[in-house]
Amino acid sequence: MSLNNKEKAIVLAVRTIPAPFTAAEAAAAYNEANGGTDYTADSIAGPLSNIVKEGFANPAQFSLTELGQTADLS
Repeated sequence: MSLNNKEKAIVLAVRTIPAPFTAAEAAAAYNEANGGTDYTADSIAGPLSNIVKEGFANPAQFSLTELGQTADLS
């Protein structure tokens, strides 16, 4: 399986913020980069989990505390 376009955009957006970041910070980075209000801390948790599950992030690098796991999307 691969990432959908929104998940790819999340990966690109979070590369612009320092790690570790929270889900709220990831949502803000995505929304700012894409000129919208698509995600909140709660709604971005699922896509972030999928990014980690699909192997597009290294779970050992930094903490996503709201998800109870770690991920490196930098």
